[in-house]
Amino acid sequence: MNINNILESLNVLSNKLIGSIESEVYEILDKIISISPKILKEEPLKHIFFPNEINGIILIANSLLLFYICYYIFSRILNMYNGGAVENVYKMILKTVIILILVNNSYYICKEILNINYVLSESIDKFSEGIVNKEISFKTFKDEIMSLKDIIENDNLSIDIVEHFLKGYFI
Repeated sequence: MNINNILESLNVLSNKLIGSIESEVYEILDKIISISPKILKEEPLKHIFFPNEINGIILIANSLLLFYICYYIFSRILNMYNGGAVENVYKMILKTVIILILVNNSYYICKEILNINYVLSESIDKFSEGIVNKEISFKTFKDEIMSLKDIIENDNLSIDIVEHFLKGYFI
């Protein structure tokens, strides 16, 4: 076995692997970047969050809140006999009500945060497209890199001309 043949085989194999990954990775990155409220209805999260049904996470949080209320009541009773200090009742009730509201509306709050994030990212995307007059995505970014690579590899151009072109293009 010749070591050069093994290295060439590994080189060809790695080039094919990188080529197959490269063709799909930019489209996947474009899909990952777009986070909208629809993500709550897609595969991994649709089994965790139920919009109109009893949610397991909310049920656990409500039972922990009930446990906290029972703990407070028992510690209040024990400290009446021991003479120890306990948190103010009004402060505890206010905290409990706020936590109860946040826990039971967590799906709606998450959906609205995702909606705000989506609207903000879409507005930035449209603004950027208006400036560049091209679609802003990883796929077009790859195409621009490949076109610059073709310009650099062209024999008719020197590195100085490409640097001058890039300085005029980006500045």
